Amino acid sequence: MKHNELYKESWEREYIVGRRKSVSWIMADYHYHDGYEIYLTMTDNIKLYVNEKIYLANRGSLVVYNHLDMHRVVVPPDVEYERYIINFKPEYINGLSLPDVDLLDCFLNRDVDFCHMIQLNEEQLDHMLGLLSKALTYYNSPAYGSSVYSKITLAEILLYINPLFHTVSSPMIASKGYMHVQPVLKYIHDNINNPISVESITEKFYLSSHHLEFLFKQVTGSSINQYIIYRRILNAKHLLKQGISVSQVSETVGFNSASHFIRTFKKLTGVTPKQYAMNYYSLQKE
Repeated sequence: MKHNELYKESWEREYIVGRRKSVSWIMADYHYHDGYEIYLTMTDNIKLYVNEKIYLANRGSLVVYNHLDMHRVVVPPDVEYERYIINFKPEYINGLSLPDVDLLDCFLNRDVDFCHMIQLNEEQLDHMLGLLSKALTYYNSPAYGSSVYSKITLAEILLYINPLFHTVSSPMIASKGYMHVQPVLKYIHDNINNPISVESITEKFYLSSHHLEFLFKQVTGSSINQYIIYRRILNAKHLLKQGISVSQVSETVGFNSASHFIRTFKKLTGVTPKQYAMNYYSLQKE
């Protein structure tokens, strides 16, 4: 998977904030992060694919992704795509939460109907843009204390957005194609660690493989097999960070051999599963 610089995983950087503008921007594949992401679009008619859900985002749509959210963005052709993005690792703000105020609430405390996206009104958008402007100023400043102010500003942003995600109803897209594919997406998510294939899915949902593949690609932009592999690698990263062995992770997430798992993991992440785990634990000791 190839991402632009802002999306590239970096073990050294715990916090990234940026404002980006691009024309004819394309994200070909799903992707995911080891940390968390706050995303604000300033462009209309953006489709967001998050796990088994699809959202239509417009100017002022605010989205939060955690480390298990596989997501993809589709932008209308020939438009200027403007967005703000914050990527951070939870360790970055360790110690700032209190027993009654969990700054990571909207990333971790989710029910089955959790909505990843909220639509800010103009007053909320102005406030959020002010916080993002401050975050960018401190992030790009070499001045003494700017790193501390960066962390404080991120805490301000989290304090502001967490309550908003408790009062939102889901604005998911409910097209005819999505209604057919959503049960398949949910089935994949619920059974990702079990042996699943296009054939087993078509048998369960009484669809021809050709028709199912066509619908799935049309709705998600990905083939079924690609989607299953991405999801399995995402789950594998989560398990590797818990100290589980490579061979056990391979079996748990549904690969038929450890060698196939290692090759696939390296192809999609750039490192082997063992290197990934070692990198993670070396950072924890710093």
